[in-house]
Amino acid sequence: MAKQLINKGFNGWAQLGVFLGTMGVGLIAGTMVAAGVWAGMTGQGLLNMQHDMLNPQYATAVKMVQVVTTLFIFFIPAVCYAFICYRNGWLALGFNKSFYPKIMGLCILLLLVSMPFIETLGLINKSIPIPASSRAYFDSIEKSYEAQVKVIGDVKTIGQYLLSLIMIALLPAIFEETLFRGGLQNLLSRWKNNSFIYIVAFAILIMAAKSIWLPKLNGWFFYGVLLVLVIILFKSTYILQKLNTLTNHFLFPIILTSILFSAVHASWYGFIPRLALGGLLGLIFYYTNNLGYTILLHFLNNATVVTYMFINTRQHKPVSTETTETFPWWVAIISIVLLVVLFRVLVKSQVEKAPQEVLLSRDNPFDNTIFEGKDN
Repeated sequence: MAKQLINKGFNGWAQLGVFLGTMGVGLIAGTMVAAGVWAGMTGQGLLNMQHDMLNPQYATAVKMVQVVTTLFIFFIPAVCYAFICYRNGWLALGFNKSFYPKIMGLCILLLLVSMPFIETLGLINKSIPIPASSRAYFDSIEKSYEAQVKVIGDVKTIGQYLLSLIMIALLPAIFEETLFRGGLQNLLSRWKNNSFIYIVAFAILIMAAKSIWLPKLNGWFFYGVLLVLVIILFKSTYILQKLNTLTNHFLFPIILTSILFSAVHASWYGFIPRLALGGLLGLIFYYTNNLGYTILLHFLNNATVVTYMFINTRQHKPVSTETTETFPWWVAIISIVLLVVLFRVLVKSQVEKAPQEVLLSRDNPFDNTIFEGKDN
């Protein structure tokens, strides 16, 4: 029997408001706390912080700032949202005490066989033509990222390596999975008939594509036409009904969450591979209903990068997050086939059902009266 998820009376729009509100507060609080941590650990001012973060002597401070930032921007807002909207907030986020070795093994195998496919997507991503102005902008971001990687990836001792595994592999995996899979994906999955969210998201993607590929196109004309189209879609009951039927499919929350998950990393050259990784994690979370598995896989993915950087440092090679090895195209095809097969096995092995959501009184979200079923 599925566990009961007790909703305090918050419908989809209310939950989205709480979710965005807690993220906004977390962003402000995280910025302030991170600034305090930086000043306390380095003794340096904030005006030159961006430049000083590239100084190897402040590597530990940089890692701590990243941990504090992701804690306040990702983890704490997601937990606050869950406990504001639900009685059993940990269950709402997908934290489940049940852990099965067979399922864990399948999930790890899925991650391993996905690597050739994701690596190939990375090569495709880099080969996509973009205007020179956009490429120069993305190149500058990548150079800044690589410079920071050289600082935090300069790990020489076993102790530093273990500390890095915790600070830049384990904790980010917990914090990011809690927000994206446990918070956002779950919110969108439970919220039916919410096609307007996808209309807005699609419009934002079109605007992003315009800024990359058509930066010289007249903005007033472009955004005006886009706004009219959005209004037409929103005002048409027939179109919204059709779109609701379409977006109620379980893949849409996974896709939208994966897009946002990749976008927050602010890397054009890694956008499609991270999108695919987010999709993989989203599917695994959907079929297992257990955030522990996706946290484990996210950690293993991060830990692989940390270990690679550690090995390079020990061998006096340049610190980098990317390997120079590539897979032949046929290996990527085999990877896709294996992913399909393994997901079919995972679906048949599903042991945890999604919790059944029930509503408390809408007049008073903190009343103990429980409604049957759900209507959000």
